[in-house]
Amino acid sequence: MKPNEIKTKFDELFNSITPEEQIEHEAQLLAFRFLSIIDAEMEAQNISKKALAERVGTSQSFITQLFRGDRKPNWTILAKMQKALGLQFTVSTHDEMERWVIEAISQAHKVWIKEGCYSINESRKLIGNFEVTSNPNDYPLAS
Repeated sequence: MKPNEIKTKFDELFNSITPEEQIEHEAQLLAFRFLSIIDAEMEAQNISKKALAERVGTSQSFITQLFRGDRKPNWTILAKMQKALGLQFTVSTHDEMERWVIEAISQAHKVWIKEGCYSINESRKLIGNFEVTSNPNDYPLAS
């Protein structure tokens, strides 16, 4: 099959999805977002699925089904998992996250101005968003 034919087949497949199937797909993606955070924390704490199941009061097979995508977690199981792992989930929209990032950058910018981090001398120049120094010894790569 040629690349154009493959693209056409994928386009046909994705264009034929019903609104209900799209919602189901988005629900599964939301579940995987939470579970990926849980999985990363389990790995960081060296906790098995069996141990997590014991901590949340469910079976190892149920936990496995969640991580395989055979079942979706409900709010109660997510709350139990976050407690068992010492996590705290925060739910926000993409727009909220953008506003928080912009505010954080703005606050940092104010501090950098106050602290003189933008001061330029003859060996330091700003080109676009990058600082360029004519003397590489001014900024050692490692200490």
